[in-house]
Amino acid sequence: MAQAKHTPGPWWTDGKYSTDECGVAVLAARKDCGPLPGNPTRGMVAFVSELLPENADRATANAHLIAAAPELLEALKVAREGFVVAGSMPLSDADTLELIDAAIAKAEARP
Repeated sequence: MAQAKHTPGPWWTDGKYSTDECGVAVLAARKDCGPLPGNPTRGMVAFVSELLPENADRATANAHLIAAAPELLEALKVAREGFVVAGSMPLSDADTLELIDAAIAKAEARP
């Protein structure tokens, strides 16, 4: 399997909307360094911005979804392998496999 090009997981978010920054940060749990005092964005992989504080819940939900991305990708790969090992599949399973393949391709930036 090809080496992942994205920042390795796990990713995390404290899910706290910053009214000063108008959003929620998603950070990578990097082994070589992490958030440092005075530099909380070190290791940031995404920042979910919602300019209006009344949309803070949406920003927080989006940040949690982004933070789960590495685990979701891995789960899809495991599920796909289970389908392939199972052999012949009913049409509904073939459709599911097509959805899984499309999601993996999108996550890995493949056509």
